[in-house]
Amino acid sequence: MANGKPRAELLAVCLVLSSCASRTAPAARPDAAGREFGSYLEHGLSLLNHDDPASAVDAFGKAIALDPTSARAHNLRGASLFRLEKYDAAEEDFRNALTLNPYYAEAYNNIGSVYFARGRLDTAMDMFRYALSLSPDSVPALYSLGTLLLLRGKADEGSAYLSRGVELDPAFFETHKMSLVDVPSYGSSLPEIHFTYARIYAAKGDVDKTVVFLEKADKAGFRDWKRIGQDKAFEAVRGDPRVRQFLR
Repeated sequence: MANGKPRAELLAVCLVLSSCASRTAPAARPDAAGREFGSYLEHGLSLLNHDDPASAVDAFGKAIALDPTSARAHNLRGASLFRLEKYDAAEEDFRNALTLNPYYAEAYNNIGSVYFARGRLDTAMDMFRYALSLSPDSVPALYSLGTLLLLRGKADEGSAYLSRGVELDPAFFETHKMSLVDVPSYGSSLPEIHFTYARIYAAKGDVDKTVVFLEKADKAGFRDWKRIGQDKAFEAVRGDPRVRQFLR
């Protein structure tokens, strides 16, 4: 993130930049103002995807000036503000989005990320769960809730949510890099979390991602490598030399 915190002490939570699951999103306006509004949204998304959240805030602000009733525009500006670590302003935008659309699962997920970043983990968990109650297949909420549950020591439940997220979108980390936001890990659970991700991908036979997360676990200080030889989840990938190197 912008303040240069050591990445080894951080976890990724997932902001939602789209609004495809929004139940009451209004239809796009066909007039000139509507086209200008859409142009600002697209420009803001491009800026956000090119890691320029400050400029994205300005673009989304112009979109909001044209259509203050757009829940999506408020959500997107909130996501940009979050990336700048302006959590109060981000939460205000997310809540404005919910005022405009109380069924906006993405905004609930994003407020959960704000609470996660502030260390209010129980409230963050409630928000992620509520987002999933509105949109059960929300991949960002599945990844975020699963990671948070692992952080709280609820390994089985956390793994279940993460497995569902991986099942729905196994390439999420690669294809939604600008949706991932680092927040403090709040403890010593990071090695176990990375190992759990490796275990999930191993069970699905994805050697490349298994190795990626084993390397992350190693860097974070994981030491219980005998579990690779004991856990059935690693059976499909255990013979790969890249995995075997961790059997120390």
